[in-house]
Amino acid sequence: SPERSYHIFYQLLAGSSPEEAQLWETAGGTGAFTLTRQSACVALPGVDDAAGFAHTRGAMDCVGISRADQQQIFQVVAAILHLSNVSFKEREDEHDASVVAPGESADALSAAARLL
Repeated sequence: SPERSYHIFYQLLAGSSPEEAQLWETAGGTGAFTLTRQSACVALPGVDDAAGFAHTRGAMDCVGISRADQQQIFQVVAAILHLSNVSFKEREDEHDASVVAPGESADALSAAARLL
Protein backbone atom coordinates (compact mmCIF):
# COMPACT_ATOMS: atom_id res chain seq x y z
CA SER A 1 0.00 0.00 0.00
CA PRO A 2 1.24 3.54 -0.71
CA GLU A 3 2.95 5.46 2.07
CA ARG A 4 3.19 9.16 2.72
CA SER A 5 4.22 11.45 5.54
CA TYR A 6 1.87 12.35 8.38
CA HIS A 7 -1.67 12.81 7.07
CA ILE A 8 -2.19 16.12 8.88
CA PHE A 9 0.13 17.87 6.41
CA TYR A 10 -1.97 16.76 3.43
CA GLN A 11 -5.20 17.43 5.31
CA LEU A 12 -4.17 20.97 6.22
CA LEU A 13 -3.18 21.74 2.64
CA ALA A 14 -6.42 20.33 1.23
CA GLY A 15 -8.86 21.48 3.90
CA SER A 16 -7.81 24.90 5.07
CA SER A 17 -9.85 27.88 3.99
CA PRO A 18 -8.43 30.36 1.45
CA GLU A 19 -7.95 32.82 4.32
CA GLU A 20 -6.02 30.24 6.35
CA ALA A 21 -3.91 29.27 3.33
CA GLN A 22 -3.02 32.94 2.90
CA LEU A 23 -2.28 33.39 6.60
CA TRP A 24 -0.16 30.23 6.75
CA GLU A 25 1.41 30.85 3.32
CA THR A 26 0.37 27.39 2.13
CA ALA A 27 -1.59 28.29 -1.00
CA GLY A 28 0.94 26.40 -3.15
CA GLY A 29 -0.45 23.07 -1.98
CA THR A 30 1.43 19.78 -1.70
CA GLY A 31 3.79 20.63 -4.57
CA ALA A 32 5.17 23.62 -2.70
CA PHE A 33 6.69 21.71 0.21
CA THR A 34 9.54 19.20 0.27
CA LEU A 35 7.84 17.24 3.05
CA THR A 36 4.76 16.48 0.96
CA ARG A 37 6.38 16.59 -2.47
CA GLN A 38 9.00 13.93 -1.68
CA SER A 39 6.40 11.21 -1.31
CA ALA A 40 5.58 9.09 -4.32
CA CYS A 41 2.01 9.16 -3.01
CA VAL A 42 0.51 12.60 -2.54
CA ALA A 43 -3.11 11.50 -2.92
CA LEU A 44 -4.40 8.22 -1.53
CA PRO A 45 -7.18 6.50 -3.49
CA GLY A 46 -10.45 6.86 -1.64
CA VAL A 47 -9.10 9.37 0.88
CA ASP A 48 -10.57 12.88 1.02
CA ASP A 49 -7.96 14.98 2.80
CA ALA A 50 -10.24 18.02 3.05
CA ALA A 51 -12.87 15.90 4.78
CA GLY A 52 -10.15 14.46 7.01
CA PHE A 53 -9.15 17.97 8.04
CA ALA A 54 -12.77 18.78 8.90
CA HIS A 55 -12.93 15.54 10.90
CA THR A 56 -9.69 16.43 12.73
CA ARG A 57 -11.13 19.83 13.61
CA GLY A 58 -14.34 18.19 14.81
CA ALA A 59 -12.37 15.79 17.00
CA MET A 60 -10.41 18.70 18.47
CA ASP A 61 -13.72 20.48 19.20
CA CYS A 62 -15.01 17.29 20.83
CA VAL A 63 -12.10 17.08 23.27
CA GLY A 64 -12.38 20.77 24.15
CA ILE A 65 -9.55 22.34 22.15
CA SER A 66 -10.68 25.88 21.46
CA ARG A 67 -10.75 27.22 17.90
CA ALA A 68 -8.05 29.74 18.84
CA ASP A 69 -5.80 26.93 20.10
CA GLN A 70 -6.56 24.90 16.98
CA GLN A 71 -5.46 27.80 14.81
CA GLN A 72 -2.19 27.99 16.72
CA ILE A 73 -1.63 24.25 16.38
CA PHE A 74 -2.26 24.37 12.63
CA GLN A 75 0.01 27.37 12.34
CA VAL A 76 2.82 25.26 13.83
CA VAL A 77 2.00 22.45 11.38
CA ALA A 78 2.28 24.98 8.53
CA ALA A 79 5.61 26.20 9.92
CA ILE A 80 6.91 22.62 9.85
CA LEU A 81 5.94 22.42 6.19
CA HIS A 82 7.93 25.59 5.51
CA LEU A 83 10.92 24.27 7.47
CA SER A 84 10.97 21.25 5.16
CA ASN A 85 11.99 23.64 2.37
CA VAL A 86 15.05 24.93 4.23
CA SER A 87 18.42 23.68 3.04
CA PHE A 88 21.90 24.62 4.08
CA LYS A 89 25.23 25.12 2.40
CA GLU A 90 28.72 25.06 3.81
CA ARG A 91 30.20 28.41 4.70
CA GLU A 92 33.09 29.15 2.42
CA ASP A 93 35.20 30.73 5.15
CA GLU A 94 34.67 28.01 7.76
CA HIS A 95 34.68 24.23 7.23
CA ASP A 96 32.56 23.30 10.24
CA ALA A 97 29.81 25.85 9.69
CA SER A 98 26.76 26.10 7.50
CA VAL A 99 24.40 28.84 6.45
CA VAL A 100 20.90 28.77 5.06
CA ALA A 101 21.04 28.49 1.30
CA PRO A 102 19.84 31.67 -0.41
CA GLY A 103 16.60 31.90 -2.37
CA GLU A 104 13.78 29.49 -1.58
CA SER A 105 15.46 28.24 1.61
CA ALA A 106 15.78 31.73 3.06
CA ASP A 107 12.18 32.51 2.10
CA ALA A 108 10.97 29.29 3.73
CA LEU A 109 12.89 30.05 6.92
CA SER A 110 11.37 33.54 7.02
CA ALA A 111 7.88 32.09 6.56
CA ALA A 112 8.43 29.56 9.36
CA ALA A 113 9.75 32.32 11.64
CA ARG A 114 6.65 34.44 10.98
CA LEU A 115 4.40 31.52 11.84
CA LEU A 116 6.26 30.55 14.99
